[in-house]
Amino acid sequence: PLTTDLEQWATLGDVIADRHSTTRGYSYLAAANYPAEGSIAGFPGFSRAVAFAGFFSDKDDAEGILEYMVQNYPQERRCDQAYLRLAQLYEEQRLWKLAIERHQDLVTYHIDSPLAPASELRVPQLRMISLKRPDYDRRELLRALGELEAWLQVHAGSELEPAAKLNLSD
Repeated sequence: PLTTDLEQWATLGDVIADRHSTTRGYSYLAAANYPAEGSIAGFPGFSRAVAFAGFFSDKDDAEGILEYMVQNYPQERRCDQAYLRLAQLYEEQRLWKLAIERHQDLVTYHIDSPLAPASELRVPQLRMISLKRPDYDRRELLRALGELEAWLQVHAGSELEPAAKLNLSD
């Protein structure tokens, strides 16, 4: 049991060090970058290998892990992808308010991300999807229309412009 703990912590230490590295970071975290070591000195019969398989096999686990990441490291490099994936998970569950919040967080913390314009556009789209009755939720409808118009002014000529105009006409 002690050797297993040592093995796991040594491997985890390597992964954490690579994650914080200015040259490697999250993009380096792949099992292929951590070749299995035949045996650990002083611990015959044990080997050390890194496996990322199943890390996000359960959506609930993924949601919890990603929420932890965005809550504790909101401006971390590539956290924009975590915000986007969380928003998508919440959309799949029809949790519109949470999905909107995560899209807004992506835009707030990662305005220069290539994912930001699409997330910014998705916010008013989700507001309109979440309306129970357009005549009853008039304020949210007007807010979504205002956000769409503002998006079109800022992102004129974007590849997403036709989708924004279509939403505006609906």
